[in-house]
Amino acid sequence: GSTNSGPYVQVSRMGNPLVNEVLIRFNNKDRWNGTEPERESMFIEDYRNPALATVLNAFFGVPVPAAPRGDLTSVLLQYPAPNTGVISELLRLDLSVPATPVASQKRLGILAHDAAGNSTPDVAAWPNGRRPNDDVTDIALRVVSGVLLGTGNARIGDGVNVNVAAPGTGLTTNNVSMQFPYLPTPHDGRNRRHVDPGE
Repeated sequence: GSTNSGPYVQVSRMGNPLVNEVLIRFNNKDRWNGTEPERESMFIEDYRNPALATVLNAFFGVPVPAAPRGDLTSVLLQYPAPNTGVISELLRLDLSVPATPVASQKRLGILAHDAAGNSTPDVAAWPNGRRPNDDVTDIALRVVSGVLLGTGNARIGDGVNVNVAAPGTGLTTNNVSMQFPYLPTPHDGRNRRHVDPGE
């Protein structure tokens, strides 16, 4: 039978977005969610040989760097001070980096570029903290494909760059409000029809 008492048990954790969803292998997800970040070394192979990289290569033909991947462990487990020997999965913020004004924020953060393809990084973006304007899905896909190593696909993404249905005025180019509460009310997950890009 069921019980209604006992010690608290950790059933979920989330520091960096998409780690559990795209880096931690399926058979490790429950154990990862119940593990404290300082014990991340148990899952180091999931970072060094990410399943998503295999999927990107096998199904979409995206060339990916060979395992083991030191770039992912540095940016997700040690940033902004790599090579310390200590790894933990935490959302970090380097306070020595000045904040980027909302109107100047770039959704691709450190991977941002101008129309000609020249690098124009916004170093105050994820993984240096996380702002509502940061497109963490596109950043993560490109990093996993190998762009930090000079390989991979610099244009891969999920095809969703802005919240097309964002209400109100005073919005950024990503349709995030420049005034509190910043994010609009979430869409109803039961009664919503997905609008395809360009529809």
